[in-house]
Amino acid sequence: MNPSIQRTLDEAQLHLLKFLANTRRALDQTKLPKRGTAAEIYSKEAMPEFDELVASLNRLREAIAKAGEINARMTTLALDVGSQKQKNAFSLLDQLVEMNTSSSGKAQAEANAQATSSRALILLGMSVGT
Repeated sequence: MNPSIQRTLDEAQLHLLKFLANTRRALDQTKLPKRGTAAEIYSKEAMPEFDELVASLNRLREAIAKAGEINARMTTLALDVGSQKQKNAFSLLDQLVEMNTSSSGKAQAEANAQATSSRALILLGMSVGT
């Protein structure tokens, strides 16, 4: 996992646990005769942790968005490079096919010329020999 995202998750979890603990303390205070401290605990201890939790979650959202952007750029780069290499490979294959076709055509023409020359020599030899 992305270290930045993991740190932010850990931070958010810590703030959540503190928020819940302070909220529980405030709730427990409401059951006691001196309820005034419940509101103070909630406003001075629980709510700041809640605000930090929300800030952590916002940073998490930003880190995830940034990671998504990086992933999209990397994918585009990889596809562009791969596509270009594929075009180059196909171009080289086309050149090889052309060279092979040209080479085999020349070889065939040379073989035909030699066959014609050989036939002529055979005919000449047969006519001289008889």
